[in-house]
Amino acid sequence: MKLIKTLKFFSLLLVLFIILFVIYFFTNKNHFKNEYFTVPDKLLNASLSASYKQKDSAANTKNSAYRNLVNIGKLNRDRKEAAVNKIRNLDHLKNQVNEMRGDINKVNQNLFILRNGNSFSDKPEERVGIFDTTLLI
Repeated sequence: MKLIKTLKFFSLLLVLFIILFVIYFFTNKNHFKNEYFTVPDKLLNASLSASYKQKDSAANTKNSAYRNLVNIGKLNRDRKEAAVNKIRNLDHLKNQVNEMRGDINKVNQNLFILRNGNSFSDKPEERVGIFDTTLLI
């Protein structure tokens, strides 16, 4: 009993599959072949030449974008080099100012010793400065 019901079910399923298969093949059309053979050659050639022109313009756009990228890279390198040079110049000026400050400090120290004398000196004539000698006079 179960075997008969199962066979009926599969036979019905097979018949439906065959009907769908027939409907599909009678309604299916090969659209691309139909469009290819119905389009005039003149239109196809025009479309092909237009696509080549678009390809060339895309290649030109790509090349100009690459050139612009290279130019921007050069500009960025130049800007970075200029910034590094400015920093080097500022560091050099800072070093020169520090050297000048050291020289000024030495001059001030010598002037102080000249005016007030050097109390750490072993020579007694160097212990007395100009300020002390003017007071003695």
